Amino acid sequence: MIHIKLYLFNFLLLLMTVPWFFYNDATGTIIGIPNWAFYSLLVTFFYAAITCILIKKYWFIGNYKEDLDK
Repeated sequence: MIHIKLYLFNFLLLLMTVPWFFYNDATGTIIGIPNWAFYSLLVTFFYAAITCILIKKYWFIGNYKEDLDK
């Protein structure tokens, strides 16, 4: 069950990296790049950090399952 929750959480985080709500706002800029690009880069960084944390925390689950099969 934990696998399904992790996959679902990962998929939802990945969907958040796509700037869906910037389709009408193409005029603003932050640090010289469009708002949608800045948002995408920032959220992608957070996605990578959260994925790293999840891997460190739950990596043992795959190994434990293999040990049970032996």
